[in-house]
Amino acid sequence: MFNKKIIIVGKSGSGKDYLMDSLDKENMVKCLKYTTRPIRKNEKHNITYHYTNNKKFEHYIKNNEMVIYQKIEITSSLDKPIWYYGITIDNFNTSDFMVMTPHEINSYLKNNQRDSIFVIYLDIDKDVRKKRVINRNDHSDSVSRRFIGDDIDFKDFNIYDLQITDTFFDTSNIIDIIKNSIKRL
Repeated sequence: MFNKKIIIVGKSGSGKDYLMDSLDKENMVKCLKYTTRPIRKNEKHNITYHYTNNKKFEHYIKNNEMVIYQKIEITSSLDKPIWYYGITIDNFNTSDFMVMTPHEINSYLKNNQRDSIFVIYLDIDKDVRKKRVINRNDHSDSVSRRFIGDDIDFKDFNIYDLQITDTFFDTSNIIDIIKNSIKRL
């Protein structure tokens, strides 16, 4: 366990899962978010996310079991579903690293010190990200909706300790930077 939580943030297709897999192989403990959105192709319950329903997620919120959460209304869909994403207190406290959105980072920082987290921002070229997302062949979520949402979410985002812009970033270098930047408990 480190004395800081490692937060990975990036737009769709930026390599968050790739970096998380590398940190996981270093015996760091990954924090899985809970979500109510439909499972996508190649995702697995309790590996990619803890998938749940809105009723159970709202129970976590009501009982103050969430460190952070985000409610997203999907207005581009005919049925206009509401999806939640969040991290429970238990998952947060027992993990080394996780993915957050800019909104979640800001929400977390309202109640916590900035020096308690180490934020890695994967700021990868839009055309590269778009190719990656399209190649996933995931039809359960609109690519254009995700990219429009990313543009809104990341407008003026500047809360990070390490910015990665290299499309083919080397995870071993990032892991070395993390280990040299934050102390183990």
